[in-house]
Amino acid sequence: MTNPEDFEVKLIDFKTHKNELMQLRKLCWEETKSIIKYEEFFTEKDLLVDYSSIHCGLFKNEKLIASHRLQTLNSLSDLPFAQHFNPSKIIGSNWYTYSKNENDYVVMTAPIVTTGRLVIHPAYRKVKISEKILTFWIKYSKQNNFKTLISFPSPWMINKLIDVGFKAEKGLGFVFAPLPSINITLMIKKF
Repeated sequence: MTNPEDFEVKLIDFKTHKNELMQLRKLCWEETKSIIKYEEFFTEKDLLVDYSSIHCGLFKNEKLIASHRLQTLNSLSDLPFAQHFNPSKIIGSNWYTYSKNENDYVVMTAPIVTTGRLVIHPAYRKVKISEKILTFWIKYSKQNNFKTLISFPSPWMINKLIDVGFKAEKGLGFVFAPLPSINITLMIKKF
């Protein structure tokens, strides 16, 4: 059995590993074709996010077996899914957002980063690689003085995020177009 301690998470350069990373994503997402709008995972906009994000990866025998990205959010307009909610506002270093009415804002303290596009090769799932990657991003976020780390996980990732200290902040509903049947939950880790 594969031990997660056998793998080291490290920062990777997206440009250097782009082809390998995209092949890994395609392999991982192929199995979910029946429930996703597959083409929405490979858009120009998403590619721009990839180029502006920080990526980490795990390798086995020099082959990429897992990857995840971290995006710095520079403005309220960078927040994923914000267009589905009342306009956000900033008070001091706090962002008030994801409100359906004036009384249910989620408050985040800037600077803010968000995770995205976790993929793990099917042969290496269920060996706690996702927890290892999440722990890596938590440590990275603390070291780089980010105040809020957010994630919009698929339902099967929620407990893994809770296990590493995230809190389920708010159900956002069915706002993620590539997975129209998934009720997205906003998860937050504050530092």
